[in-house]
Amino acid sequence: MAIDEGYFIGINTGALVGPGGQSVPATGKQIRVRECDVVVVEDGLIREHRFYFDQMEFLGQLGLLPDGEAPA
Repeated sequence: MAIDEGYFIGINTGALVGPGGQSVPATGKQIRVRECDVVVVEDGLIREHRFYFDQMEFLGQLGLLPDGEAPA
């Protein structure tokens, strides 16, 4: 098992697709969000890969949270 904690950093240049299939246009905003990757390797092959990040922080940095909602 390998675990990596860090940040993903980038600029939102493409549309985001919501859970209901709706598309949100690119914001052009830069983000820096903490993340964690967990990988399980067996016999030299990746058998599992999990990627975690704070979705509220991500949406907040893009300015996509409804008014009154902010990441803690």
